[in-house]
Amino acid sequence: MMKSLLALTTLSLVSIPLTPPVVAQAAETAPAAAKIPVRVVVVTTFEIGKDTGDTPGEYQNWIEKFPLAQTLPAPGTDHGVMHYNPDLQVLAIASGEGPEHMASAMTALVLDPRFDLRHSYFVLAGIAGINPNFGTIGAAVWAPRVINGGLAHLIDPREIPKDWPDGFTPVQGSRPDETPRPPLHSLSGDMMYTLNPGLTRWAFDLTRSITLPDSEGMKQSRARYRATPRR
Repeated sequence: MMKSLLALTTLSLVSIPLTPPVVAQAAETAPAAAKIPVRVVVVTTFEIGKDTGDTPGEYQNWIEKFPLAQTLPAPGTDHGVMHYNPDLQVLAIASGEGPEHMASAMTALVLDPRFDLRHSYFVLAGIAGINPNFGTIGAAVWAPRVINGGLAHLIDPREIPKDWPDGFTPVQGSRPDETPRPPLHSLSGDMMYTLNPGLTRWAFDLTRSITLPDSEGMKQSRARYRATPRR
């Protein structure tokens, strides 16, 4: 899509010249400013407190342990800055939680003229939970679909009926445990998105034989979840 947009922009400029021929010729011969190369963009959603030096959320461990020592201003993003490793050409950003923050941050990033993102891989590094019988800290899961859980109604807990488990109701539902379940779409927009099946299968086949580490520390962490049935 980015290449199509660039092609469209170039076509528009050629079709409607905005500068005299002499100025245009001078611009063509001037050397283009070098862009910051980016091999991987790591996208996290939030951070607790500061980006470094306090309790880590999703973003801080990348900055301190990867490390990403270079700080770059990033107008339009949740934190106003991004972090970069020039040797490995890895860029990280905290987008902010929710579709609106994510859309704003990613739009600001892809339209930023400083970066060359033509060959970049994007890694969404968010906190998630998993059944300890099937995964552990640092486990990886390939999902064919993603759900926008933000599209829901929340009733004030002081006003919900006593038999409700919580105050969240689906956009097209009237209670949290409604059956049959309402469809995952509404007038407000779809809630379920199917990822590119070919790309998902490619990623899974590429990594399915990798053995992930399982240290004693990881085993002790899983053992704390005693309420999870053992299988």
